[in-house]
Amino acid sequence: MCLVFSTVQGQLKPVTLQLKWQHQFEFAGYYAADIKGFYAEKGLKVTIKPGDKNHSPVTEVLRGRATFGITDCDLLVNYTKGDPIVAMGSLFQHSPYIILATPYQNIHAPSDLIGKRILSADNYGWSQMKAMLMREGIPLDSVRKLEHSFKPMDLLNGNADAMTGYVTVEPYQYLKMGIDLSYIDPINYGVDFYGDILFTQQSVINNDPGLTESFRMASIKGWEYATSHPEEIIDYILSLPGVEKRGATKESLMYEAVQMRKLMIPELVEIGHMNEGRWQHILSIYQKLGMVGKRTRLDDFLYNHEGTQIDRIIQKIIYISITILVIIAGIVLYSISLKRAVKNRTGQLEIEIAQGNETREKLMVSEERLELATEAAGIGIWDWNLLENTIYLSEMWKTMLGYEPDELPDNMDTFFLLLHPDDKEGILKNERLHIDGEIQKLQFICRMKTKSGPYKWILSISRAGFRNEAGKATRIIGIHLDVDDIKNKEVELNQLSQELLISNKELKQFAYITSHNLRSPVANLLMLMRLFKK
Repeated sequence: MCLVFSTVQGQLKPVTLQLKWQHQFEFAGYYAADIKGFYAEKGLKVTIKPGDKNHSPVTEVLRGRATFGITDCDLLVNYTKGDPIVAMGSLFQHSPYIILATPYQNIHAPSDLIGKRILSADNYGWSQMKAMLMREGIPLDSVRKLEHSFKPMDLLNGNADAMTGYVTVEPYQYLKMGIDLSYIDPINYGVDFYGDILFTQQSVINNDPGLTESFRMASIKGWEYATSHPEEIIDYILSLPGVEKRGATKESLMYEAVQMRKLMIPELVEIGHMNEGRWQHILSIYQKLGMVGKRTRLDDFLYNHEGTQIDRIIQKIIYISITILVIIAGIVLYSISLKRAVKNRTGQLEIEIAQGNETREKLMVSEERLELATEAAGIGIWDWNLLENTIYLSEMWKTMLGYEPDELPDNMDTFFLLLHPDDKEGILKNERLHIDGEIQKLQFICRMKTKSGPYKWILSISRAGFRNEAGKATRIIGIHLDVDDIKNKEVELNQLSQELLISNKELKQFAYITSHNLRSPVANLLMLMRLFKK
């Protein structure tokens, strides 16, 4: 057995992960992927190296001393300078960086920082703080930046007025000393960055894309386990070298785990999710700060993975006939064709312009009929253009969930943020098969979060409106129908059926007991009658 294990271990491919800081719950998912065998399942032997202020994860990866690294959004600055790096995923959907100050400093807003001394570092949230100051119209030279010492007592001893830190760590350290710090969160001032970015070199992806995807998927699986079993992973972290010596305790790591969950929001967002539009917004902030050039593009910065992400398919009973979709899709396609006809006729002869006016009139009538039909039937329409990666969500689609039309943006993130976590896997896999042409007509029932809080059952039916020569969909048109009442009735009927089965079983048992209990006295009575006759 030992010989077999050694042989398997020898076949694992060695890779190194460079952390941005010392061992703590911030990296729990990577520890979990290692100790629970998720990396080994993918054929990887991962060495996890703790970080410190003298070892930049970006430098370690670029020089080949690490295969993967963890860092912050400043990774984008390295990319714009020509470093061949690729962002693979973000752990935090909101950055953990804040500015902390003791109560007697009376620092509660960015304007209170004018003339103050702040402990910070260029790779420790300082760019986010500069962006916040810039948005508030505060000159950067009005704040004095000191090199971060990472010593809590420097703030208490008056060596600085404020310092940058993690909302998941430093507040607890000071609370244990009996000090309730005040802090400034950049997100409250319109600066919302990602945090803890997993990245690698472009050459690693080019040379072995399978390794990159295997590491990413195993790491996500590790984070799913760590968020579900925090105490188990905390016990492991406390066993790592130097952790307890540094003053970390089970309570402090549990505090960190709870605060991290608020930044990850795994109930709404897939672990590792990144949005190109949001990265573009972060890039624009860096450009305004003068940290990157004006013509920078994100062409090769974001990791693009293909392939199946799901292992199971969920099919639901369909309550509405597919003919509704066919009718609506036909109206939509007819409207689109009319719009194109109108556009092509612009600038032609008067008679053609007259025909164009007639066409526009028909188009308006068609659109009015479509709008009335969808409102009357309570149908929400969505139209996904895969070539431009844009999506249209009708007003009924949004009001069906209790939202005002201007409350929800028209993008794919809206759908997946509102989707119930348990329904994501089946839908994602079916969507991929739908796009590839293996499923011509996609229909499923899912749960979506309403504005008031509860989830509502929604029937989704879609069909690919256009496909390219390879058979892949370039546009998908679909509808959403509210089947919450039907589904809830089904659940109630199932519960009632179960209750009837239980009651029937109990009645049978009662009849059996009654029969058994009556048999004995009747037998005794018969025997007494015989004795009486004698």
